[in-house]
Amino acid sequence: VLALSDAGPYLACCSSLPDYTITVWNWESEAPVCTHPLTEEDISTLAFNPVNWQQICAANSRSVTVWNIEKSNDVHIMKPSVVDLPAADGSAVVREVISSHGSNGKLTYYGPQMPTSAIAGLSGDRAENFVPQGQVKSRLCPSAICWSASSQLYVGTREGFLLLINSETLLVTVLYKTLIEGNPSNELEFMFPERHQTSGTPSGRVTGLLFTAIQDCTYLFVDFHYLIPNYTVVTA
Repeated sequence: VLALSDAGPYLACCSSLPDYTITVWNWESEAPVCTHPLTEEDISTLAFNPVNWQQICAANSRSVTVWNIEKSNDVHIMKPSVVDLPAADGSAVVREVISSHGSNGKLTYYGPQMPTSAIAGLSGDRAENFVPQGQVKSRLCPSAICWSASSQLYVGTREGFLLLINSETLLVTVLYKTLIEGNPSNELEFMFPERHQTSGTPSGRVTGLLFTAIQDCTYLFVDFHYLIPNYTVVTA
């Protein structure tokens, strides 16, 4: 999977077997800028932030990851941040929160409380990512991604959801949901990303209009100029 940056002479690529890595190249100097290992999952979509080449989004059918490139002199380091996607019905996934202290800062009557992961003997990343079986929910499956000119990240899913992700906080907002009985698959596809031009705008100017198509022949128009995106739904 390849992606070119609009903000500089940079090319990003993700490899599959046997190494599973993401690498950013300077195609002018023909030299790698930085590289980082991936989890053993293929990446299906890769896109640079159009106004910041040091931010890249990588996605597959199970996850969305925002990669930030940090620079110190001539050294570049890639740091991944995995987006916590909503459940398949669009609801937030509640994490287990156990507090041993009351609002006054003192221990509760029951004394120190241990999270389920600690009781199970887990530690490190396994403990942090552990979710009790009763709270496990299937997540939305990303199918397309698109950056806006204001560094907002839009994600379409196979279930027909349109998500807005804040690229700094990684908070997820459900902008649109379409679920039709008897047709559980309503995959969103981005037909024309943020470079679409409208009549009366200067040549090459980014208008911020996003067009998405849905399998039930419904078209969604999102205007990025609004602080809260304004959308119109048209059924063919």
